[in-house]
Amino acid sequence: MRYLPPKLKRSGVWSFLLMLAGITLYFASAFVPKYVSVIQVVSFIFFAFSIYIITRYVLTYYYYEIDGENFRIIKVTGKKQQPMCNICLRAGGEVVNARDGKKRKPTRIKYDYVRNFMPDDKYIYCFEWNGQYAEITFEPNAEFVSFMNAKIKELENVPAPEEKTPTNGWYDE
Repeated sequence: MRYLPPKLKRSGVWSFLLMLAGITLYFASAFVPKYVSVIQVVSFIFFAFSIYIITRYVLTYYYYEIDGENFRIIKVTGKKQQPMCNICLRAGGEVVNARDGKKRKPTRIKYDYVRNFMPDDKYIYCFEWNGQYAEITFEPNAEFVSFMNAKIKELENVPAPEEKTPTNGWYDE
């Protein structure tokens, strides 16, 4: 199953408004006798944040897929596709709505793979990774979330396939 979140115009609007505010403040600093450097620094901060929004949310997007037991997030920039994560759903955990306020275990490992700036609805996949709890924030639809939670529950009851120990080719039976 694959899901590509729809693109919201919010990112482009915020980027444009921040760029406009930066330009306005920069030109306004020429008419202010005091604190010229402070106004120009604030203008630079608006420019920097506008460029961040453009590169992170406007020119880049993510899509999510579940392939067998694996949950994958792929980052797309132009024609380039780059896998960002590939996690086996046997790691457990659950997918919860970020806005619910449900208590989660404290985590130090957090990743953010949302497509839009300030999305209306985003979810968090909580799981255990290398003995620590981790979170991935992403924005799927309700159908994808229910499929993912069902797949996690299904894999909890199915025993893991036997892993064959790797050999160097000399001791194969």
